[in-house]
Amino acid sequence: MIDYKGLECPICHKKLDGEDDAVYCPKCGCPHHRACWHELGQCAFHDAHGTKNQWQKPSADDSSKKEEGPSSLKCPRCGYENPSDVRLCLNCSLDIDRGEPTPGFAGRRPEPDKNTLYEDSPVLVQIDPLGGVPPHTPIEGVPAGDVALFVQTQTPYYIPRFSRLSSGNRWASFNPSAFMLTGIWFLYRKMYLLGAVLFSLFMLLYSGVLIIQTKVLYPITSKYEGLTSYEIVNRFLEEATPRQIGLVYVSVFLMGATAILMLFCGLFANRIYMNRSLKKIRQANRDAADAEDFKRMLKEQGGINVKAALMSIACYIIISYGVQMILM
Repeated sequence: MIDYKGLECPICHKKLDGEDDAVYCPKCGCPHHRACWHELGQCAFHDAHGTKNQWQKPSADDSSKKEEGPSSLKCPRCGYENPSDVRLCLNCSLDIDRGEPTPGFAGRRPEPDKNTLYEDSPVLVQIDPLGGVPPHTPIEGVPAGDVALFVQTQTPYYIPRFSRLSSGNRWASFNPSAFMLTGIWFLYRKMYLLGAVLFSLFMLLYSGVLIIQTKVLYPITSKYEGLTSYEIVNRFLEEATPRQIGLVYVSVFLMGATAILMLFCGLFANRIYMNRSLKKIRQANRDAADAEDFKRMLKEQGGINVKAALMSIACYIIISYGVQMILM
């Protein structure tokens, strides 16, 4: 067995020693703590297997260079001892290279004494940008701080939910925005292909219901003004043709399909968004030349697209009123 003593586990960034319970990737040989491997479920370099970025055991020259440099980086703000290869402080999200806080993040400060407030804080409660999740907490092998850099907005909502989903405690997490804005929410979060497919499917189902109700049901039921719902149903069944009754069943089916589509988006939007975010972050981590390039890639690929959401809402309004105007 090759001696991997002194190398770092790519998930927790802690060095392996002779007493650690370690496992090795059968594809590239990368060493991991057994617990870290089981938590992620695969090699941390799984997506890089078979490419030039596949993990390789450092040469003797590389090892000597690492030994000459500092083994850890002390954060100038909170004093946390970070691994030497990190870009951001694992405790407070400070950009260690520049000594400046990451844009958009207040960071974490050392815990205050009991029953005291932060000396420079004008308020009792400070908003935690990660929703109570420590920046170094792995979300399927990716630090929560990096996930927050990618998500950018509403991180106190998404990061805790991503953490629970990745731990296996939940198989779904309901997202009210994705439920109400079927397809539009995915476009807002830059998942363009999936968002376009879901929004188009929703509009087809909705337009079908609208056409049937406007063209078939409304002309009939409008004659029964002043009657109760029960009387309207009875009169409709007596006077409607088999074709009209069949269209009613079609309308009910389309409304049920629309409800199922909305429920699917509401239940699985957070998991889909988490998987997409982790994939993009791992890709950026492999392709980035340095810390600044890494942050730039996350900023460009993550975040939100307000224009896409507004355009899809405009399409919804135009199609809805357009169909009604044509059929009236």
